[in-house]
Amino acid sequence: MPSKADALLIDREMLNSELYLIQYFLSHFNSIISKQNRSRHHHQHRQQHQQRQQQQQQQQQQHQQRQQQQHRQLHQQPLVSIMLDDL
Repeated sequence: MPSKADALLIDREMLNSELYLIQYFLSHFNSIISKQNRSRHHHQHRQQHQQRQQQQQQQQQQHQQRQQQQHRQLHQQPLVSIMLDDL
């Protein structure tokens, strides 16, 4: 029968090996989660960039439409009224 000291030593070695396994799996899962987070962050960044581009395009289109409308209104206005407005 092993002595009490031997039994404690065996328990300690078993605990150490279990701790090692736990640490191994934790680090493995941690690296997986880190990769997922990086991927998600990259995806969000790309989405934000696309949204900003779309907003800029919409603003440009609205600006062009306003300019065209003003231009058309100016050309539709009779020449006499333009001259009277200038007086």
